[in-house]
Amino acid sequence: MFRKIFLTLFTIFILLLTGGSLLTYLYQDQLIKHFVTQANQLLATPVKVKSIRLSLWEKFPQVAISLEDVEIVGSLPQQAGPGLGSPKLDSLLAKAEHLDFTFNLWRFIQGEYVINKVYLSNTEVMLAIDQDGDNNYSIFKKRDSNSDDGGVKPLRFELKKIFLKNVNVSYEDLQLRQHHKLLAKDVEALLKVVGEQYDIALEGALTSHFIRIGTDTYFENKALQLATKLQYDYPNRYLRIDTTRIGVGSGNFLLSGIVDQANNDYVDIQVRGERTDLQTLLSLLPEPFIRQWQAYRSEGKAYFEGKVQGNMNRTFSPLVELRFGCQNASFYHPDYKKRMEEISLNGTFSNGTLHSLRSSQLDLQNITGQLDGRPITGSLTLSNFEDFFLSCHVKTNMDINSLFTFYPIPEIKAARGELNANFEISGRIEDLRGESQRYWQRIKSKGDISLQNIDLLWQTDKLPVQSLNGNMMFKGNDLSLSNVEAYVGSSHIVLNGMLRNAFAYLLSNTQPVHIEADLFSRQIDMDELLSGQTTDASSSADWQTVADSQFYRFRIDPKLQLSFDCHVEKIKFRRFRGRHLKGKLDVENQIIQLKQSSIQTAGGKVTAKAYVNARRPDMITVKAKSSFEHLRADSIFYTFEDFGQDFLTARHLEGKIYADVDWNMNFNHSLQLDYPSLKVDVLTTIIEGKLNNFEPMQKLGRFVEEEGLSHLRFAELNNHIRIEDQKIFIPRMQVSSNVSDIWVEGIHTFNNNIDYRFEVPMKTFSIRKTAARERAKAREQKFGEILEDDAAPLNLFLTAKGSVDDYKISYDMENAKKAFKENLQNEKQELRQIIRDKGTKPTYQLELDEDEYFDFEDNKSKPNKKP
Repeated sequence: MFRKIFLTLFTIFILLLTGGSLLTYLYQDQLIKHFVTQANQLLATPVKVKSIRLSLWEKFPQVAISLEDVEIVGSLPQQAGPGLGSPKLDSLLAKAEHLDFTFNLWRFIQGEYVINKVYLSNTEVMLAIDQDGDNNYSIFKKRDSNSDDGGVKPLRFELKKIFLKNVNVSYEDLQLRQHHKLLAKDVEALLKVVGEQYDIALEGALTSHFIRIGTDTYFENKALQLATKLQYDYPNRYLRIDTTRIGVGSGNFLLSGIVDQANNDYVDIQVRGERTDLQTLLSLLPEPFIRQWQAYRSEGKAYFEGKVQGNMNRTFSPLVELRFGCQNASFYHPDYKKRMEEISLNGTFSNGTLHSLRSSQLDLQNITGQLDGRPITGSLTLSNFEDFFLSCHVKTNMDINSLFTFYPIPEIKAARGELNANFEISGRIEDLRGESQRYWQRIKSKGDISLQNIDLLWQTDKLPVQSLNGNMMFKGNDLSLSNVEAYVGSSHIVLNGMLRNAFAYLLSNTQPVHIEADLFSRQIDMDELLSGQTTDASSSADWQTVADSQFYRFRIDPKLQLSFDCHVEKIKFRRFRGRHLKGKLDVENQIIQLKQSSIQTAGGKVTAKAYVNARRPDMITVKAKSSFEHLRADSIFYTFEDFGQDFLTARHLEGKIYADVDWNMNFNHSLQLDYPSLKVDVLTTIIEGKLNNFEPMQKLGRFVEEEGLSHLRFAELNNHIRIEDQKIFIPRMQVSSNVSDIWVEGIHTFNNNIDYRFEVPMKTFSIRKTAARERAKAREQKFGEILEDDAAPLNLFLTAKGSVDDYKISYDMENAKKAFKENLQNEKQELRQIIRDKGTKPTYQLELDEDEYFDFEDNKSKPNKKP
């Protein structure tokens, strides 16, 4: 019995399929033709279709008309907004790979053309409104009730289902500056049309690419679950939104309300959060606001509700009111081990009575929380969104390590210490950023911040900050600094004064900060501060390690202004060591001015004033005047690393230097000297001087008595030395030494070429022949003591030319001839004097024997025997 029933039903099914297939085949052309005819009567814009076919099997048991590669042109007469630079709108309304319409075949045979389902897949839909308010989706013709359809029943829609799969929908409104883009991944829709009344239902999974209003972007790349019912009255342009549920994460937002386009686009929409948390609320904000908080998670209850009410067009804006908050919530990052706990706050937002940015206000009140048991309380109000006015209060006792563990800052590797803060501040944001003091005075602030034993270790090679202590008190836009003390590397700094324009500097990338303070330091290591690399303060040669491994970097922040009264007990830079540095330091516009400064170094004292211009990116210009008092010569040469040469070094010199020096020079930002720019004018005096084992003086041993040349002593030396064009110019000067009075002048170039001239009194010449010495001794025994002439002795003229590694000492014929002429004139004067003094008792003069002559190894010619 069962077998017979099954066979009967199977036979009927086969007959139905066969009959349906036959009817489909017989009516295929008629059905497609009728569908195209009716579609052309409905649509006012062109439609391109690659192919149309009829199928019984594809959407069985419904008959389906399948369209492939469909393109529907939009209804805008122009596809670009009017005016130069207006955004271009897409010319297509929709582009679909597959579009299927299904209907009941039997009703079609009876002459009723009713489509009951639509399948849409892999489709792009571009909805747009241009700047004139015209849209591109008004693609249906207005039907005339008196029109004659030739007795053919019109095509009707009784859609029980609309299936959307991978349908991208873009909506752009140039009037309201809105652009939204959604992906319907798998959505079922219901469309019921009665006349020109549309009932729409949607349910399924969506992805929000973005919802952009103006320049703010919301719901970027968010997975959503949508369930909504809409009623749209097309003639009256009236949309009713029944309860709509939008799932975001674990929470939901419920929307309901109306949109009345005929009444100046009047909207009245209510929204309410359900099972929301802090993370869900943050997801509503524009991405730049939440970028740093996206990875955080929250637990606890949060609430959110609001409304949008009023006209929304180019002339009017609706009222927007929001209420939100949380109770006993926690906030944490899954990768960190810190939680902000027991968080509570109450927040409101309203765009005010004017429904504008100017009347908008955001209030966050009763903010409380705990981080590692340390309380945080505060409040914040932000009003007038066209000209922001901020009012906030913060009170906390915070462990720095806990703060940076909960909210890491990439530049900080480790931190510890405590921060106590209790302050209030209110004022316009623009006043905080103002460049004039009259703006800063509008800021109202009070309270203080206390820093206790704070250490900061950076991820990079920046110098660590250690033992940061002190108090800062708020005064308008300024901070008062009271005993703010820290070690930066091994440099110690204490500041007492004012930090002017502090908030503007912190809130803006362009505003300056001005520090007016007394600066005290026990020690400053310039090698560290200029290189950013820690050195061993106990190692005198460690500066060389720094110089070899890392260039100095001298940069002045253009926004930095300083006015310091300085007292530094110890300062070091390379070989330089100084004590009790005092002076006034001003920095502004990348220019340093050092005034009334003094420092003890090299056994004496230096006073100076300097001007340093670092505004050029490729050059630092330095101008300075300094006075040296009682400085040890060997220490000066050692400190300045023998000025980059090994010809005359610290081991050769002794003495005490007094000098007035004018400096002009340029450096690059690695503090490498531009030698051609160096100009120095030195008025110097050296007392109690010694020249030890100086090779050129030792080579003069061929011409002068060798005894004493290795340790040449002079009581006082005065000269006016000039450095220019990479040359050291030494004017003619007299060196009264333990050997004799010697005149010296010359030029020493920076590439160590020398051209020195010496004038040595002839009485210092060595009488080289032993026989000559014996004859001189015999004459002394015969005639008794030989009196010397009071006249100036004849001088020997010598030159030293070449390089410091290869120079030659020779007779200076040019100066000798000049001196001979001068001596000849003097001899004439002496002769006249002798004639006038005739009858005076003669004195005996030392005469050289014919065998006594000067033997210059570098000059083979012999001078004539003295008459």
